[in-house]
Amino acid sequence: MNNKSGASVAKLTRVIKDYQGVVSSLAVARATHMLHAVHERLQVVVAATCNSNVAWTSQFSASFKTLVLEQCDSEPNATKAAGTSSSVQYLTVRPNVGREAHAYLWYIVHYYERLHDYTIFLQSDAPRHLPVGHTLTAAVSRAIRFDFSLLALTGNVVPAGYKTHSVPLKTFCSLYRNFSLPPPDPGAPCKAWNSVTWAHFAAKRQAIQAHSVDAYRRLLALLEEPEAAYDAFGNGNGEPAIAGATVLERSWSLLFGCARPLGDECTYQPSDTHADLLRRCGWWNNPLYGTWLGTPQFENSSKLGCRSFHTFNSVRVESGSKGGMWARPPKIR
Repeated sequence: MNNKSGASVAKLTRVIKDYQGVVSSLAVARATHMLHAVHERLQVVVAATCNSNVAWTSQFSASFKTLVLEQCDSEPNATKAAGTSSSVQYLTVRPNVGREAHAYLWYIVHYYERLHDYTIFLQSDAPRHLPVGHTLTAAVSRAIRFDFSLLALTGNVVPAGYKTHSVPLKTFCSLYRNFSLPPPDPGAPCKAWNSVTWAHFAAKRQAIQAHSVDAYRRLLALLEEPEAAYDAFGNGNGEPAIAGATVLERSWSLLFGCARPLGDECTYQPSDTHADLLRRCGWWNNPLYGTWLGTPQFENSSKLGCRSFHTFNSVRVESGSKGGMWARPPKIR
């Protein structure tokens, strides 16, 4: 190769590298812009129980608007606040009943007209159940990009009746009749649905607002009023509102348009007992898709959701159906 040809090759190489650098910079800028646009649409809500350490919220606060709902102390103590960003906002929620379910409902009722496009609801012990760093934010970002109405961030797929044997079926029936869409015919049998354990999820504003703020107020009152809580959720080992929190943990998917109905043999009347339903619907109180943290199958049942809000009573099911698995956010190429 002569000197002239060598110089030409070197020049072309520099041009290609410069072009690659520009393309790479543009790709990074585009990705950063997209991520910023996603984050602007998000609100992270953390339901903090008494004396919980929520320093891990600093992983979100740099990118997301983060709100900690304090259910015990009037001010965050040093242990809980250590390491949190100054951009984390604290609000006190009273009374301290119904675990995270009360805090979530309180937030929905009080922020109903000011909801962000998406809200991530997390319990204060979220790091015990799921990775709260990049893995979670990437999954939520993908769900937003693909317009999911609900994304369950972790948990086993279970029926609504899983570990809720002390709660009368009339309560599940009331939830079905008040929150399933389109509204069922008066007197029609109530349907059972599938859901997930643990209450860590992201919900779209339109999915939350598919129901009126008064509907959420009524649920909130059930937890706050002792007699109403006892009537709806039973004794619950002396704490009816705690039993109510477990029922709502199984019901967020129904409320936000993601639950699937179980087979026809799993329909029931409000006067039926759990034993009556179990005779017809053997998995009413058992995991539907048995996976758990640390198992190879867990990744297939975590971060599941719905691509769009669907009307529960329009989903066709066959006898023996467990409702089916939900969708997963595709990876962004």
